[in-house]
Amino acid sequence: MHLDFLTPSATPFIMYYIVSKCIILHNSILKALESKALETLAFATKNATV
Repeated sequence: MHLDFLTPSATPFIMYYIVSKCIILHNSILKALESKALETLAFATKNATV
């Protein structure tokens, strides 16, 4: 992969962009897992109390 056209000063911005995208993706995955876990927990609790 040739990145010769990128200047060294642009690299931190590109890295920051990639990292921020990964963080946003990671957060959305965590939120989805969290809501799924809460759903499952609520379901299990409801079934246990009945």
